[in-house]
Amino acid sequence: MNHGVAGRAYLKRFYRALLDAIFPAKCLACGSFFRPGLSGAQDLSKRSRFEISLGGYLCASCLAACRPVQSPMCPVCGLMFESRQGDDHLCGPCISHVPVFGKARACGVYEKSFRSLIHLLKYRSRMQLVRPFSELLLDTFQRHWSENEVDLAVPVPLHSKRLRQRGFNQAFVLVRTWKRQLGLDIDESALKRVRMTAPQTGLGKKSRLENLKGAFAVGNANRISGKRVLLIDDVYTTGTTADACAGALLKAGAGRVDVLTLARTP
Repeated sequence: MNHGVAGRAYLKRFYRALLDAIFPAKCLACGSFFRPGLSGAQDLSKRSRFEISLGGYLCASCLAACRPVQSPMCPVCGLMFESRQGDDHLCGPCISHVPVFGKARACGVYEKSFRSLIHLLKYRSRMQLVRPFSELLLDTFQRHWSENEVDLAVPVPLHSKRLRQRGFNQAFVLVRTWKRQLGLDIDESALKRVRMTAPQTGLGKKSRLENLKGAFAVGNANRISGKRVLLIDDVYTTGTTADACAGALLKAGAGRVDVLTLARTP
């Protein structure tokens, strides 16, 4: 037995335990103190993607409240059905109005602690959440698309005024490393928000459509002509933003548009 290696491992565990005792982590959702790494299975292969990526930011209770989007779901918009029995099938809204995009997928359900974390990034600039969110998004992308199915990733743009206020586009920062990780082109200027719109929160379907009418335009049609585009956003609510963006991209010549978001409403 190599006593030197064993000794160093023991000291590492000791100092980690000491640091956890003196400086315990604080849950970003509920504010309680907790010890990271004890909320799920210790065998990494048995831990969920949410545990792996968010285990250092949420206590066990708040982590357990994060629900990944799983089948059975709508194969078009990705809505996860309340009943956890049966196969994937079209939801009512997609039967009555087929979206212009091909398919939409999300990492998790927009509720409880997961929603709180997204708000922290989006409205309070907690940039330490970019890395775990990016991991979740990349994992979801790789489960639902092969790399040769997408030519270009396009973040949903903010209006220039809102971008100046916030300081960053949350949709772009979630995928800014994909060029290096996947070799996939990311074009944050392919789509522009040319009209300042009111917040979509609280608006009905008809009002959302009217609010986004003429809000998006393609900056360079040659850049997206014939391309299979993956539209990136933080939250999918009713699909009106995704539809408006996809419509502008397709009108400018995109071959196909799919949608990937961090979360979607239940």
